[in-house]
Amino acid sequence: MIVRSRRIRILFWTILLICIVLYAAPLLFTMNISLKSTKEFYRQPLALTSSWRFSNYTDAWTNGKLGLYMFNSIFYTVVSVFISMALTLAIAYPVSRQYIRGTKVWNNIFLCGMFLPNGLIPLFTIMLSLKLYDTRLGYLLTMTGINATAFYFFVSFIRGIPRDLDEVAVLDGCGYVRYLFTILTVLARPAIAAMSVLSALSNWNDIINSIIFLASEENFTIMRGLYYFEGKFTSNWPLLTAGMLIIAAPIILVFICGQRFIVEGIVAGSIKG
Repeated sequence: MIVRSRRIRILFWTILLICIVLYAAPLLFTMNISLKSTKEFYRQPLALTSSWRFSNYTDAWTNGKLGLYMFNSIFYTVVSVFISMALTLAIAYPVSRQYIRGTKVWNNIFLCGMFLPNGLIPLFTIMLSLKLYDTRLGYLLTMTGINATAFYFFVSFIRGIPRDLDEVAVLDGCGYVRYLFTILTVLARPAIAAMSVLSALSNWNDIINSIIFLASEENFTIMRGLYYFEGKFTSNWPLLTAGMLIIAAPIILVFICGQRFIVEGIVAGSIKG
């Protein structure tokens, strides 16, 4: 029995080590390229670097204007996630409690919204007619809205919160808006945190909307700014990979810090639902 348990443990750690290597290999390969010179990369792209040019990171930051683009991305991501989560929670709460008519209709609308395309052509036409093309406000509007996935997640989570709390809040004179954004947000904090982190990951990595709706460099996101390192006939791959690692650092940090909230939110939502 002890021998069998030891074999299972060895097999488990072997599989885990293989998975770590598979996930870490692309990151290490990218780091290796980012530390090479351009000549060394084109001469030996797969070999271990010998120049160790850490200056590629500072060059990518200054030449690629990544500081400006990162500020824009942080602004777009924070504002769009905050507004989207507030709107989604505001519609998910009455639907989960059935305080409004047509609950099934709302569910079907958001279900259809999960499978329909984004409608970039009509959206682009609307932005042009409203003169919001190539503006921060216009890009924010394209990234902001009710998140269908978060809607169903919030509905499932809120159904597990006792309805008696709503009645007690009403008896104490707590209004609807006050209850929604001061009490319910605290009770649904795991769900909100989980959906906020996932939504932030999606918005930070957005490239389609930034290419279509932004044309001025001062409004570019950091993903759009990577095209600075793309030439007409060739690309500066060491600086490009250094920029990719700089871009990935904040979102990796957010994911590491928010991983606990993602797990807690999903587990709590699945149990409560």
